[in-house]
Amino acid sequence: MADQELAKPPIHNRIVNKLRALRDHHLLGVPPRAADPYVTHLPVLVGVGSLLKIRSVLEFGSGNHSSLTFLDRNCFPDVERVDSFENDVEWGCSIRAKTAHDPRFTMHLLEGSVADAVRTVKIEDYDLIFIDDSVESEQRQATITAVVALRPSRAVVVVHDFEHPPYRHRLRPMKHTVRMTALNPNTGVGWNDAPLTQNSLRALNRLVREQAGSLPLNDKARLATVVRQGIRHAS
Repeated sequence: MADQELAKPPIHNRIVNKLRALRDHHLLGVPPRAADPYVTHLPVLVGVGSLLKIRSVLEFGSGNHSSLTFLDRNCFPDVERVDSFENDVEWGCSIRAKTAHDPRFTMHLLEGSVADAVRTVKIEDYDLIFIDDSVESEQRQATITAVVALRPSRAVVVVHDFEHPPYRHRLRPMKHTVRMTALNPNTGVGWNDAPLTQNSLRALNRLVREQAGSLPLNDKARLATVVRQGIRHAS
């Protein structure tokens, strides 16, 4: 359920989160929360798709700005397979209707938790794993924990809303993690043995930060062009 807000935490936690946001702003340069919080992961996804050859995608939590992006040849020219797991049946059906024309996409509608479904997946079949499920933070934490526990070797794991400390904590057991802070909500990237470097992601983060005001987040073809040109220039 990638295009829906996380449930609001109790008031004490909201105060703590606000204080953390102020700290992140002053220490890490994290900007205020975006007017459209559902698109801030797009430059990171497109960047990963530019840095690596992504043929197969595993998605926990479907969305207009993830599922459809993975199927967009401008953003992911090599994708042959997208498996999406969604436990909001009504939402999942709406995304399935929008992707019905594309045989590369398979929607898996769930009655239980997404974390339980993780354990049924052959994790090494995928190059990219995107986690943006559930409206409850605890459920997404469980999904991240379940994915990390499988120790994916080849896949890059991308997590939306990574400004939340519990998500960062759950991803930390991976060999490498990078917090992409240029847009808020943040996006996290973790990997074990994938041919990705922290320097390449930091360069991508700088590019997004420098062009944050002009990035065409609602035009995926133009966004892909800007990100690829920036990556080539930085390399």
